[in-house]
Parts: sequence; structure tokens; C-alpha cells
Amino acid sequence: MRFGDEPESTNFTDDTGRGGFGLGGGGFGGGLGCLLPLIASRFGIGGVVILVIGYFLLSSLGGLGGGGSYTPASQQVGATAGRSSLDPAEKHFTLQVLRSTEDVWTALLQPKGIQYTPTNLHFYSESDQSGCGAAQSAMGPFYCPTDKNIYLDTEFFNELASRFNSPGDFPQAYVVAHEVGHHVQDLLGTLGQAEQQQARSSETQ
Repeated sequence: MRFGDEPESTNFTDDTGRGGFGLGGGGFGGGLGCLLPLIASRFGIGGVVILVIGYFLLSSLGGLGGGGSYTPASQQVGATAGRSSLDPAEKHFTLQVLRSTEDVWTALLQPKGIQYTPTNLHFYSESDQSGCGAAQSAMGPFYCPTDKNIYLDTEFFNELASRFNSPGDFPQAYVVAHEVGHHVQDLLGTLGQAEQQQARSSETQ
């Protein structure tokens, strides 16, 4: 799968060079709480239990701020904080995919009288903060409706190849397009319904 000379999206933030343990802000109910479904869907109830225990241990040691508001590391779209650890070719391809989704969704929604507002793709390494609380590599890519950002850890594509036996460009493109799909659901006001259906499906399984 190749995009050739297709343009890149400029709607991204590269925080891979920032580092840090991104678990601040929002509190358990507001920040971490909204990520529990993501953990449960990927690691089951055991992952949720470990996450909650770790949260309260860190809180008791003063490692987490309580009740603070989320402040993005970078407000500028297309910005890079510090020295990027992104592979240039991987970054180029990912941003080409993102740009293609912007073009497609703009064309699809325009006849319906809906103006497509692009999401921002937030690259990070190992851990960071999102408008929904913690962003960690173990969670995999996710969309946060609070700040309307897609969060993507730089090691996830390697994990696709090594852990899930899905190397190549197509799985990477699928992941980006999938998260953009959640952004579109958010814009259309159907994201909550989709999450409820997914939760019911998980409970049934």
C-alpha cells in the first residue's frame, strides 16, 4: 500500500521527544475513569484491577496530581516537542493516511450539509497525558472525545508486527482510519451510542 507523493496532514502533534510519566490531571472519576473501558476491552477485568491498584499506589506516594485540569503539552498543530523519536518514513506514511481520511470524510459529509472538522493525531512515546487522562502504550491507539485527539504510541506499529503478526502498511492505515471513524462518530453525536453497544457486546461475551 503506497500513497506516492500524496500530501501529509498538518493536524498532528509530535510529543515523542518530551518523555515523562503522563498520569496527571483529571482525577480517577474524570480522567482515568473514562479510559477503563479501553483497558477492559483489551486486557479484561484483570487489566482494570491492576490499573486501579497502580493508580492508588501512585496517588498515595504523591506521584499523581489530584483534581488538576488537563493542559496539553503543545497547543500548536503540527508541532514537535523536543527531539522526535518517530521513524521519518513511518511518520510520513501515517500522516498521508490521515490526510486521505480528511479528504474522504470532507467529501462524504459535505453533501449532507456537515462540515468536517479534522481530528489531531497526537504521537507520544511510552506515556503521556490526554484530555481523558492517562495515555500509555499498553492501551493501544485511542480517540479522546474531550480534546478530540487520536493518541498513538510510536511503538504500536512494531507491536502490530511482532505481537499480533500484522506487519505492513495496510494494518497501520486501518488503525488510523479506525480511530478517525470514532472522531466522525463524535462529530455526528453517535459515539456514545457506539460505546454503549460495544460495552453490551463485551458483557455478553
